[in-house]
Amino acid sequence: MFVRMNGHSYKVYKDDDEYYIMRRKAYKELVDKSSVQSGSPAKKAKKIQGGAVVKQNISKLIREDKKLRQKIKKMETMIDGCDSSDYSCYMELDKAKINLRFSEKQNGELLALIKKLTDENEDLSKLAKEINILTDKCAVGMSQSSSQVDERIKVLQLEIANRETQILDMTRQKQTCELQNAEIQKQIRTLQGNMTALESEKNTAIAENRQSKIELLEIREELKRIQQEVVVQNMSSNGGVNQKDYDTKLAEIEELKVQAEIKLNNNEIEKQEMEKRYKQQMQELQEQLVQLQEQLTTVERENNENFIRFETCEASKAQKQLKFDELETRCSKDIQDCERRYLQLNDRFDKKEALYNQKNQEVQELSHWVEDLQREHDEEQEEKENLMKKINDLSSQLASANEKVSDYEEVHSSLENLMKENNKLKRELEFARQRLSEKDHQIPVAYFPEDNDEEMQQQRLQQQQTQEREAEAVRERAAQELRQQQQQQQQRLQQEQRLQQEQRLQQRFQQQQAQQQLLQQQQAQQQLLQQQQAQQQQQQQQQLFQQQQQQQQQQTMTGEESEEEEVQQQPLLEPQEEEEVEVQQEKKGKRKTKSNKSTKQQKESSSTEVEPRRSGRVRHAPKRLIEGKFMFF
Repeated sequence: MFVRMNGHSYKVYKDDDEYYIMRRKAYKELVDKSSVQSGSPAKKAKKIQGGAVVKQNISKLIREDKKLRQKIKKMETMIDGCDSSDYSCYMELDKAKINLRFSEKQNGELLALIKKLTDENEDLSKLAKEINILTDKCAVGMSQSSSQVDERIKVLQLEIANRETQILDMTRQKQTCELQNAEIQKQIRTLQGNMTALESEKNTAIAENRQSKIELLEIREELKRIQQEVVVQNMSSNGGVNQKDYDTKLAEIEELKVQAEIKLNNNEIEKQEMEKRYKQQMQELQEQLVQLQEQLTTVERENNENFIRFETCEASKAQKQLKFDELETRCSKDIQDCERRYLQLNDRFDKKEALYNQKNQEVQELSHWVEDLQREHDEEQEEKENLMKKINDLSSQLASANEKVSDYEEVHSSLENLMKENNKLKRELEFARQRLSEKDHQIPVAYFPEDNDEEMQQQRLQQQQTQEREAEAVRERAAQELRQQQQQQQQRLQQEQRLQQEQRLQQRFQQQQAQQQLLQQQQAQQQLLQQQQAQQQQQQQQQLFQQQQQQQQQQTMTGEESEEEEVQQQPLLEPQEEEEVEVQQEKKGKRKTKSNKSTKQQKESSSTEVEPRRSGRVRHAPKRLIEGKFMFF
């Protein structure tokens, strides 16, 4: 159904349900068209390159871990090959401990990298949540904006319907006034006809009165003539007058005179009665005419008031129609912006989802790799514990060896003293032998038999052997004591190292807990800041939207007032000139919309610091708004 109003054709639906069904269908078709897989091959290639870089880093870490394992195996072989009596082995053992610490440090770096990857995974999950929240907000905003627009359209439609009913009532009142005016005009015409009839009667009465006067004058002239004739006859008869004829004629004249006077009096009475009736009717007619004129003036005043109200209603209806068209174009523009924003968000969400899936896959691979590493790390930890046990055993042996060495040093010092004494005894023996050899020349052979010398030598050998045995026993005791002392020292060192390691682990654990608490606090603060920023952005968006609406309303009101003034100032034009004026007004409207657009773009460019997603409104009729409530043709 089409309606012609204000020089435009509008499409009107049967009811609101049909209108909203059409709009929902069109919007669904648009969303179905827009739901196309996005992403160029260049971006996909970049994503693949990023995944390859991550895989390279993972393979590099695996190679470094293999190198560390080889180093640990070498250390194990070195520790297994260590001998308790070899001091160089203990030096190698210290080096192995240093290498173990370095490997632990590298393992810690690996764990930190794994933690970093898990943090990135958490960031990606947070980003996905934020995207979901944004999409939900966008959907809610679109539904709210569409509901607000629909409510506004309903309100405007109700206002237009009320205005139309008012216009229909006014047209009916105008028709009733016109009917009353026609009836009053008929009554005036009948009164005018009555007045003309009365005037004609008056004229006829005046004419009759004149005729009666003329007849009376004629009668008087006849009387005079008769009198003259009588006088002439009397004079001609020389005084001989017929008294009877004279009396009869005089009586006839008197009768005629009386009849004429009676007739004249009757005419005068009729004239007076006619005048009275005429005056009464004239008064009644004048009163009726005054009443009718008053009614006519009241009807004309009401008609003028109704006409003015009709014109104001037409003007307000045109204004409401213009506002409705502007609101419809604005709503279509908002819908286009929301759809474009939705498509952008959908594209971004697809990209983020693809990246999230890629990262999730990488994280899953890394998690498997981390599980392997964790298992290997546990195995290495067990191996390290076994190595530490071996190191503890070796350190205990070393401590006992150190104790023995200390005892050995004491025994060695005592042995040195004994050796010095032995050397002294040897010197004395040699001196004694020299003296004996000197005396051998003096003493006879029989006095010093050879058997006695052999016995002495055997005794001396036995004494030397016993002394050597005692020295060896003392050395062994000293070595054992040294070993015991070394083992005790190693045990003490191991206990101190264990305590230090436990303290370090506790410190690290406390530091990690403090860092986690700080991170949690920072995350909570960031979430609060983000929520506050989002609330501020929403408030600023609402304020900007309200300001823009107020400015648009003011501009539209000023434009309408200026157009009304121009229309009031301009006289009535011919149809061609009216078409030219309409074209000029449309051009002016376009210029105004362009100026509004430029001002809005400037404002929105200034507001991009606060609201970067806000887009400028363009006032032009939408091409895709086929399902609108009113539509130009």
